[in-house]
Amino acid sequence: MVSRRKFMFMGAVAGAAVIAGGAAFAITDQYHGWIHAILKHWLPGYRFDPEGLALFIRDYNKKQGHALKLRTFAAVEGVVDVKVLLPDELRRQVEEEERRVFSAFLVGSDFFDNYSNGPKTITYRGTPQACGSPFATF
Repeated sequence: MVSRRKFMFMGAVAGAAVIAGGAAFAITDQYHGWIHAILKHWLPGYRFDPEGLALFIRDYNKKQGHALKLRTFAAVEGVVDVKVLLPDELRRQVEEEERRVFSAFLVGSDFFDNYSNGPKTITYRGTPQACGSPFATF
């Protein structure tokens, strides 16, 4: 039989290991899978240029900074669909963020140039400039 003290210690160690593993998983770049899943959901039948997708993810990460909540959500979403478990307000926030991701990708890609009869591979070219000023961007 295990003493109570040893049982509590083993539980604390197991909990710390789970938290440390989850934090390491969330801190790593899990945006790639989450963003790719968003784009595949909204653009079925299209492929994405891998270099352009990597550029978009870098641009998106720069814009977001170190948003730990979003990174954690993206990490967990990669394992299990947690959106259905979220309260209504958080689910709306996640859906708005997904629309922002999708819109930012479309605006910076060649999708609208080739929409009607172009190739089925979409290339992200970068954040478009709003005007000639180097400080103005979308």
